[in-house]
Amino acid sequence: MTIAARYIRNIEALSERECAILSDRTVAVIGCGGLGGYVIETLARVGVGAGAGRLIVVDGDVFDESNLNRQLLSTEALVGTSKA
Repeated sequence: MTIAARYIRNIEALSERECAILSDRTVAVIGCGGLGGYVIETLARVGVGAGAGRLIVVDGDVFDESNLNRQLLSTEALVGTSKA
């Protein structure tokens, strides 16, 4: 198994086999707001969907100004755009 360089340091917490399994898994996160944003970032950082799998995010809402101080994925440039 070959692990992409960006995920090598995950080996301290996950085995090489576990990293390979995560990269081939598809995970859907419903809701990209306060909690969902952190879940999405964590899954992406450990490599979920980096191989044959996918990281699917679903949210029908758009970012607004009230999200800026409490949602990880929210920035001023994204106000008015889809959270997904």
